[in-house]
Amino acid sequence: MYNLVLTGWMYLTPIVYPETLIPEAYRYWFFHLNPMYYYVKIFRAPIFEGVLPDGDILIVATLISVTTLIIGWLFFSKRSDEFAYHL
Repeated sequence: MYNLVLTGWMYLTPIVYPETLIPEAYRYWFFHLNPMYYYVKIFRAPIFEGVLPDGDILIVATLISVTTLIIGWLFFSKRSDEFAYHL
């Protein structure tokens, strides 16, 4: 199931195709709600466009990263005693 979800997520993120391939009306749902879109955009900007990524994209990616870190940290702190039993 994990591999299926990751494969689907990869195709919903513009990794192997340009983002202009999706019509403008659907770009919000396909890209802006996908957290990986921002990281791919940050990675592509200096390589393909030769410019630094926009500040708003960097801010969104940073907020997503910090939020994920905090949620993961809280989850791990709460369940750290149980991890030893599952190893």
